[in-house]
Amino acid sequence: MGYTTRSAAFLLLAGLFLILGGCATKVIGLRHDPSFTYDSIAGSRIAIGGVASSAVRLSRGYIRKYNGILREEFLKQRPGYPMAQAGLVESALGKKAYLEMLDDYSATGTLSAQWASAIKASVKDVRYVVFARLGESEITYDKSTTNVYKKSRNAEGKEIRHLTGYNITLNTRREMSASLRIHDLDDGRYVWGGTVSKSPSNSKFYTVRFSGIKLRRKYPKAPKVSEAVRKIFSGFAENLPGPPKK
Repeated sequence: MGYTTRSAAFLLLAGLFLILGGCATKVIGLRHDPSFTYDSIAGSRIAIGGVASSAVRLSRGYIRKYNGILREEFLKQRPGYPMAQAGLVESALGKKAYLEMLDDYSATGTLSAQWASAIKASVKDVRYVVFARLGESEITYDKSTTNVYKKSRNAEGKEIRHLTGYNITLNTRREMSASLRIHDLDDGRYVWGGTVSKSPSNSKFYTVRFSGIKLRRKYPKAPKVSEAVRKIFSGFAENLPGPPKK
């Protein structure tokens, strides 16, 4: 039995959706050391070193919040990873030293040999430590418009379209990027990481009729920073080494 043109088009679009939907987020400048594998991770433990920002000095509350989100997204995408509790490194180093380390990471974007050694000496049974540095976020706005028509027929039965108004979609986006680095505490090497960018958006839809009355249309509020952060961390996590295919 053959397909109709409409059925074939639907199947093609469905196939494209599945293909595009299955694509992982692109990690720009991805670094992946061959030693960093699913088996090496499963046989050890990963700790969240911390989340810093190159734009602002994060409060302790936000550091803890973002550390928790990073751990959650790692476990959501890679449930087989043995993740330590989010506050392990802070507890092991102490508040003062921990914040000094994140200030250093915020400024440089790298984990110094000194801090790698301090973590290794303080945290037991952990091989890998994860650090992320958030960049600035930028809010952008855009609008799309489509015409609205009403159909009728004239005396001869010919269909006529009358322009009655238009539809407006207002979009507000928060564009943000972050870098992430995973270090192997056995030798201090940077074994996995790169940069991910995300642009979550909120939209409002209006239908405007030609009534002679002009109304002010407001753009929606921008997505929260935490929403962009979560999407970024999820993008990193979905690219991490997965279990071997059976």
